Amino acid sequence: MNEKGLDSGDDAFLSGALLDGWYAPSLRGDGAAGIGRWSEDALFDFLSQGRNEHAVVFGSMTEAFNNSLQFMTDDDLRAMAVYLKSLPGEDPAWTPAPAEVTTLAQAARSDLPRA
Repeated sequence: MNEKGLDSGDDAFLSGALLDGWYAPSLRGDGAAGIGRWSEDALFDFLSQGRNEHAVVFGSMTEAFNNSLQFMTDDDLRAMAVYLKSLPGEDPAWTPAPAEVTTLAQAARSDLPRA
């Protein structure tokens, strides 16, 4: 397994990725992508209730909420929201990498893991 973005020194740190068949959005402060446009209160609501005006937990985030976040104190969840809002946005020069697989037929012929 090739681990990417394990610490803030890596360009991929908290930048979003495909995870278990769903796309985890960027956690950085970029207002154009991920949760960058969410307020601190919206982040707190999402972490504490599993939903807010922008989204509802899904995919692997459901496990994080059900098995961890719902048991945390409001102070801890608020601290997480403050931290997430403190993260810088994407580098303005950043551009997404081109997709390696563009059709279902290509995906069927690729080495992608099967469900």
